[in-house]
Amino acid sequence: MQTEIEKADAKKVDQALNFLNEKDIPAAEALLRDVCSRCPENYVYKYNMDGNQYIKFWSVMEFTEYVANREEDTTQQSLLWIASAYPRACFNLAYILVDKHDLDGALQWLNRGETMEPENPNFLLEMGVVYAHRKESQRSFECYKKAVSLKNLSKEKHATALRGMGVQSIDLQQWDVAESYLNASLEIEPSNQIAKQELLYLAQVRSKRSTQKGKSWLKFWQ
Repeated sequence: MQTEIEKADAKKVDQALNFLNEKDIPAAEALLRDVCSRCPENYVYKYNMDGNQYIKFWSVMEFTEYVANREEDTTQQSLLWIASAYPRACFNLAYILVDKHDLDGALQWLNRGETMEPENPNFLLEMGVVYAHRKESQRSFECYKKAVSLKNLSKEKHATALRGMGVQSIDLQQWDVAESYLNASLEIEPSNQIAKQELLYLAQVRSKRSTQKGKSWLKFWQ
């Protein structure tokens, strides 16, 4: 069920996003913190009522993707969209905190949001970013890997997760694995410049290591 308070909070999140678009970060953060202060302990993401199914979506795009991936079933209930408030507020507050380099605060709200919507990849993808900032490559990799395993992952987010796994594999010096993930991401988004740049960097690293290895062998035999 959606209470009147939750409905009002969803509108506050919309207002906060408008502030973000206008670069008024303090106003956006204040509104989001206010909404996040009312995150419920028992969050209901979807429910059935009066022969209809209600789901709390973040955007029109998320709604249309869900409908497109929905299995055909003539017995299915009508699907009605409700605007998300609390998980969406947690994510966007975390996004602001990452930009302010408050990584601990960002993780706090990402974890809170994921608790409410464990099947939403947005939280795991942003956690991957946070752990990368903290130079915790393995934990970042695991976040991206977990995101890839989620059902109904959009192509865009699938490619993002694969790129994240590739980049973190480079940091972990797992060159072949990194190349595999980056190439897999390009199969989904062939024009992505980030993946192409990372593959170029990977080739340069390999070339440098090969040259250094050759010099060490030459020195050994001299």
